[in-house]
Amino acid sequence: MKKANNSFDEIMEWVLSAETIALAGHTNPDGDAIGACLALGGALEKAGKQVQVILEKYADKYQLIPNGHLVCAAEDARLPELFLALDCGDEGRLGEAAEIFRRVMIYQIYKIRLCEISLRSMPGGWLLQADLDMKLV
Repeated sequence: MKKANNSFDEIMEWVLSAETIALAGHTNPDGDAIGACLALGGALEKAGKQVQVILEKYADKYQLIPNGHLVCAAEDARLPELFLALDCGDEGRLGEAAEIFRRVMIYQIYKIRLCEISLRSMPGGWLLQADLDMKLV
């Protein structure tokens, strides 16, 4: 039997109740992965959360994206209460961040498009996937 998706309210409860949140993107991150992680990371930090964005080293041309101070390497990351993977379709593309993903108790899969969130499950747990449309001003 297929597990039903969690409601937006349930997802928000998890985010609101977590003090520490890790965000991660796929290996060899591009502008979508970096932008999604740093945009959500900045919003969560502004909401008072302790945020770490786990990304591999990325091209210098993306240094202009705000909130780069949140980025850390997987080996430097602390275990968070909540792990969200953005712009990443499966655990295998998380690279070294996958170990942290496996250690966090709440796994989630989201698809975010212009503030719309949908949730689906995958074998072995939950993984957050976000795809944000952004414009740099």
